[in-house]
Amino acid sequence: MLDPLPRLSPADCTCFRVRGAARRVTQIYDRHLAPAGLSITQFAILGHVVGYGPLPLGRLADPDEPAQAALWLLGRRSSFVTGSSIVCDGGVLAKASISG
Repeated sequence: MLDPLPRLSPADCTCFRVRGAARRVTQIYDRHLAPAGLSITQFAILGHVVGYGPLPLGRLADPDEPAQAALWLLGRRSSFVTGSSIVCDGGVLAKASISG
């Protein structure tokens, strides 16, 4: 059985709304610009979130790790990635979405 979800603060709600709006804007621009051959992808780097406990990976990111993800996104190997969100956060967002 899952633990009850914690009550969200107004700051949490605002953060979730902003993230959702950014994701939606990415999708809208992608839908209009992809036919012209332009790829639109949201790239987010998130750190430790106070109140969610330790990072799922158990460590902070090496600065090179999100940099490598950004370089991949700029390269030819990501040519079929568009309208997406790439999140470099060590699992913080995934943990928050399933455990509160």
